[in-house]
Amino acid sequence: MLKNITFPLLLIFALICAVYGGSSDGADYCNKRGSGSSSSRVVGGNEARPGSWPFVVSLLMKDANGMDYSHSCAGSIINEYQVLTAAHCFTSNGNEKDIYAGNTDNWMVMAGKVKRTLPDDKSWQRNPEEYNMHRVKEITVHGGFIRKIWMNDIAIITVKKPFKFSRLIGKGKLPKKNHSIEFNPTYDDPEKGVLCQVAGWGRVDKNLLHYKRIPMELMEACVPIVNTNECRNNYFMDELEHQNISTFPDMKKKINFQINTVYSGMTICAGSEETDSCGGDSGGPLTCWQKDRWRITGIVSSGPEGRCAVKDMPGTFMKVQHFRYFIDEQKKKVEDKLCEEFDHCKKSKSSKKSKKIAGRSKKSKKSKKSKKKSKKN
Repeated sequence: MLKNITFPLLLIFALICAVYGGSSDGADYCNKRGSGSSSSRVVGGNEARPGSWPFVVSLLMKDANGMDYSHSCAGSIINEYQVLTAAHCFTSNGNEKDIYAGNTDNWMVMAGKVKRTLPDDKSWQRNPEEYNMHRVKEITVHGGFIRKIWMNDIAIITVKKPFKFSRLIGKGKLPKKNHSIEFNPTYDDPEKGVLCQVAGWGRVDKNLLHYKRIPMELMEACVPIVNTNECRNNYFMDELEHQNISTFPDMKKKINFQINTVYSGMTICAGSEETDSCGGDSGGPLTCWQKDRWRITGIVSSGPEGRCAVKDMPGTFMKVQHFRYFIDEQKKKVEDKLCEEFDHCKKSKSSKKSKKIAGRSKKSKKSKKSKKKSKKN
């Protein structure tokens, strides 16, 4: 009788694991969903289901006339007030756009939607939070960010009012802290060939000049991890060819060209000729299956100039684990402000332990006194 019951239960469990990607590296999940062959995609992906990426947000930038907002970058919610994104979304190559893009009044964060649509009458602008549109309070770009060489391409946005978490809105999981990375920068890098996921509202054509094909829906794709050293070498050789540099004197003359540099320990490469992140996906997440769940492993940063899904030239991502100190520092600033303004103080584990110990010591003193009284009697 027990055998007859056990077999169906095991079969149901196996089916659940298959549907929800119960494999250790998440590869089965990506293989089952597939890269897709639809022409409407984040180069090689598919439309995302509502609620499947609750932490992914669209960063909308106000136009020069101040009349309308349009999608510019993506980001990931990491707590009630903050969004993780790319630094280059708020800076350009040193022209006047830097000032405009870095102004918090020119940005809005759209949460909880896979389709980036807004009411035509602009009524949402009176109280945007009711429409899950959040005004920006602060933009913190990493102090070591250098656009020309794509170094430290990470930023954190702080919104004025908290996100209302629900089935459609939530925070993403970050990689667990690991101090081994201080001694070995490539520690915990995803292995070559592992399938991770990327999502965004970016271009769906391999050629970035086709600007018309920008999807309204959030797109997702599974992308293979590429070895960082191979990735760096391919980018460097492509840049030399692109700049027609064949000799060392030529390189000295054109030393000021923009190099798409790949940094060991700071950069993750992922993508192929079939699936890749593209323009407009910047700042969005690369999620990999780590420690039994999908975690935000990378931030969409850059790729080959003017192209996407190029052979041996995958998209590049900032490695989140590398920037945990920067992220935690910014998170602490918000927690401290909330503590001061609204008395939302998070009690540390150490303080809780000390209170427990203190409580025990008081009890022990009382018990000793009671024992002494009983002896006297």
